[in-house]
Amino acid sequence: MAKALHLDPWPNQHGVAIKIGYDLNGQPVEEAFFGVYYISQGANSGVNAGMIKQTNWGFQALQSFRAPAGTLDKRMPMFCVIAKSLYVNPEWVRLSKAITDKMMADFNQKLKEGYDQFRAAQAIMDQTMKQQAAFQANFDKQEEAFRSSGGVNDSSLWDGGARSAADHWDDVIRGVDTLNDPNGGTTQLSNLGQYHFTDGFGNYRTTDGPNYTPEKAGEVGSWTQMTAAP
Repeated sequence: MAKALHLDPWPNQHGVAIKIGYDLNGQPVEEAFFGVYYISQGANSGVNAGMIKQTNWGFQALQSFRAPAGTLDKRMPMFCVIAKSLYVNPEWVRLSKAITDKMMADFNQKLKEGYDQFRAAQAIMDQTMKQQAAFQANFDKQEEAFRSSGGVNDSSLWDGGARSAADHWDDVIRGVDTLNDPNGGTTQLSNLGQYHFTDGFGNYRTTDGPNYTPEKAGEVGSWTQMTAAP
């Protein structure tokens, strides 16, 4: 088992070195370890740039030289020649950079997709809230009319078949408008739109645009705006 006899750090501008002594196969030896300490920090780019930060640190160019105890220092010049003879393959550097760039691009793309999905979900939620608010406003209006009419005992129950307050209340619950149909009788359509049209042949269109007409939208035929049934 190796035994550390001494520990001498040799810091310098580009790296650190540590020399230790220990026994190897019953013989005292010395070994010097060299390395370059690095630290780099970066943040995501593109959508919400800077929200995620990453710190990379560690040692690179690690190497060590060993010699019998008492001989390491005098052999160090030759060891330095060996270290300086290192040749870095430019193709390897290019490939390493390409891989790192690809990983970062994939990370940023996944991050962007996540934010896009979040915004889409938020838009759906906002639309749902608007529809619920419109429903609630209509509900409150109809409830007030219902209370003012005296409930289901309203005289319209006996008024020649006219729709009662209870009928209007039922429309609100089911989210529909009851409309006079030129074809005869009444028709119920979704109350998510304020304006309703029919061509007299059983086709209907609903919109929130006060200036919209099916003809302007390129619809074929003659369209009539429907009125609410009393």
